[in-house]
Amino acid sequence: MAPRSGCLPRLLLRLVACDALLRRPVAAARPRRLCADRGGGEGGAALLAGDARRGVAVVVASAAVAGAVVGLDANVFRAAAPAADGRAIALVCGDAGRRCAHDSGVGRALSGLAPGLAVPAAAAASAVVASRRRHRRRVPPLVAAYVVGVRAVGGALKEATARPRPDALHHASFAFPSLHTASAVFFAGALAAVLVPALADDLDDGELWRWTSGSVVAVAVAGGATAYGRILTESHWLTDTAGGAALGVAALGVGALLAPAPAGSDVEAHEERK
Repeated sequence: MAPRSGCLPRLLLRLVACDALLRRPVAAARPRRLCADRGGGEGGAALLAGDARRGVAVVVASAAVAGAVVGLDANVFRAAAPAADGRAIALVCGDAGRRCAHDSGVGRALSGLAPGLAVPAAAAASAVVASRRRHRRRVPPLVAAYVVGVRAVGGALKEATARPRPDALHHASFAFPSLHTASAVFFAGALAAVLVPALADDLDDGELWRWTSGSVVAVAVAGGATAYGRILTESHWLTDTAGGAALGVAALGVGALLAPAPAGSDVEAHEERK
């Protein structure tokens, strides 16, 4: 049956419109992943933001438990810690202990990673505050987490455990945990997972931090090198550095958890409407 004359023009118009839609260029901007999978809008963003917070909370709890287990064994039960510490000293210092000394040049250089990382971390935090309005509210919780979580809590643990250092003659304060290792892990993690992604505007609404294989390796190298330096200078036992690394991860996670939603985001709008 031949089509009626009135239908043919309408059919041609529809074909032209469909062709125009198919040829329209796709926007180059990266979509906000938070609204993609759960219905979009404020509700979807809030759901995924809640998932992100629960994930970070699991990391914080795991690091705290690991640090507590190491601390209790090193300072109270002494089941595995003495053997682990002795083996680490033998590996790092040699059987005669000749490679380790309080004035070891290599040890001091590696120990300096922690204060060295504080400089780029402070510069990146200042740049986020100055140039990234959406993410600037992430910075104060990070600063508070370091001051309270690393320095204050770490100092209190040192006084509570009163663990002697390997070379108590040249190191007057107590050993557990290693604040150098905690600081190195915290600063490296803050740079790699929060501040640099924030500067690149690469954190989605509700995303508290962003870990990649490269950032994980960078934090592990910073923490491991610092721990090696602290053992070389006879400043800490291996278990001190393990406890310090756990403290650094936990403090960094708390700083991420305390960060409010980015300014102008769907998550912020959802929270304001509660």
